[in-house]
Amino acid sequence: MCKNEVCVPELLWCDGQNDCGDNSDEVGCGPCAESNVRCPEGICLSANEHCDGTAQCRDGRDEPVTCGKKCSIANGSCSHICVDQPWGAQCKCPAGFTLSANGASCKDFDECSMAFGPCMQICLNTPGSFSCSCVDGFELKAEGACYARGNRSKILTVKDGLIGLVNLATGSFQGLNRIVRDPVALTYDLSQNAVFWADDLGQIYMAEGLRTTILFTGQSGLNSLACDWLSGLLYWGNAKTQSIFVGAPDGSRAMAPVIVKDCNPLDLVLLPNIRSLFWLNKGLKRQMSIETAGMDGSRRTTLAIVSTEAPRSLTLDVGAKRLYWISDFKMTIETIKWDGTGRHTFWNVFRSGSPKALAVFEGLLYWTDKQHLWQTTPNKPKQSSLIQTGSLPLMTLHHELQQPQGPPSPCAKSRCQLCLPSLDASSGYICACPKGLFPLPDGSCQYFRIVYATARRMYTLEFRKDGPAKTLLFSTLEDMESFDIYWTRGAIVFTNGTGHVKVKWLNQERFDLIPTPDPGIATLNMVQMLHPPD
Repeated sequence: MCKNEVCVPELLWCDGQNDCGDNSDEVGCGPCAESNVRCPEGICLSANEHCDGTAQCRDGRDEPVTCGKKCSIANGSCSHICVDQPWGAQCKCPAGFTLSANGASCKDFDECSMAFGPCMQICLNTPGSFSCSCVDGFELKAEGACYARGNRSKILTVKDGLIGLVNLATGSFQGLNRIVRDPVALTYDLSQNAVFWADDLGQIYMAEGLRTTILFTGQSGLNSLACDWLSGLLYWGNAKTQSIFVGAPDGSRAMAPVIVKDCNPLDLVLLPNIRSLFWLNKGLKRQMSIETAGMDGSRRTTLAIVSTEAPRSLTLDVGAKRLYWISDFKMTIETIKWDGTGRHTFWNVFRSGSPKALAVFEGLLYWTDKQHLWQTTPNKPKQSSLIQTGSLPLMTLHHELQQPQGPPSPCAKSRCQLCLPSLDASSGYICACPKGLFPLPDGSCQYFRIVYATARRMYTLEFRKDGPAKTLLFSTLEDMESFDIYWTRGAIVFTNGTGHVKVKWLNQERFDLIPTPDPGIATLNMVQMLHPPD
């Protein structure tokens, strides 16, 4: 907890950077000589406080078991290297190991547990070392880097009234679709060979080749688009309605809310392979956080509180399962793993001006300012290379490995009108319906309906968008006194004026009589018969 009541990860304490904003995370964190002791909580103890009989570090490392011992006797109790010091035996460890808090034994250092480890994608710890590997489609290179096989990576962006692709190898721009209004959000689906964008009027477009279609209208406040490339559904965030929606780009205009409570999304990205969505959320009292949930809105979790960072341009390196974003306040690029671990900051990346947008692929950082597109290598953040001159207000990395197919979507065999991958449902998905419709067991959607009867006719009243619609179910020459419906059997059970119980089968013309010993009693008990206790 900083003095200004901002909470930062403990690993940022005494890292030489002002992460709190008021520098309180660096107070008392001056240089620590080799003969001194650095406590885990950041305090540097003097040599006189080493082995003084009082443990001042929370883990007691300033009072090791080697206090007062000599290397000439049993190696000073050290498991590996021993060096004599005025206070006792100082133990040291070979590369790949770290000294335990007891000050004597060396334990394996898990390089893979580092916030930003030595491997770009997959890291396997081994005793005293580690090994790196890559996910399918990537090739392992030097220093744990993973490079994509296949097509050259490109940037999908907007330039000079065109949506197009920037070749990251040559810097050339290839226009794809002409637009009338500047987009506020942009995404694509390679499996459909489609590009999607939204304008400030709330219209969402889809372009397949040269053919452009308006998919949805009336979405004023929309600020981000993301595509589930496994199922083809579109997700978007809306700051005006403070919600996340999903829609089918099949021309049906079917859409449904996914998250509507305590949600003010600024950016939205998807990772369909693990059925998860991520977004920057603006909460109460200007609290900013990075949130995650299943693609049906289930298991919502806060990954990080980033209120003081002025975060934006959330993006995703799919192969590494890492989120990245720009901090306007710190003028840095921040990153975190999909599960909330591995928080890391890239300092001194931006040369001049305010960064506008960010994309990440193969571990390389691509960012824009007012007039340039830059590429930066994470291990050398100060050395950025210019790719292209020109304003690119929106961009997203365009490559087939950013949308890997892998296992099919759990929705592949569903009959839902809108199928949402779920982290909770045993089937792996849930069925959703547009507003005003209700899901049926077979996955289809229907408007809300009621059934009512006059003396000799029974009707359904369906509440559609254009108003109620009345449909005759059946008519009879007998007066109906009461009724109930057995939907799973397709039957309407009613009593007539004489108290007899009859059945009208919905898929047949006939009526059947249900024999009862006392018609009057049958009339009173009919509802109990059709609806026994659970």
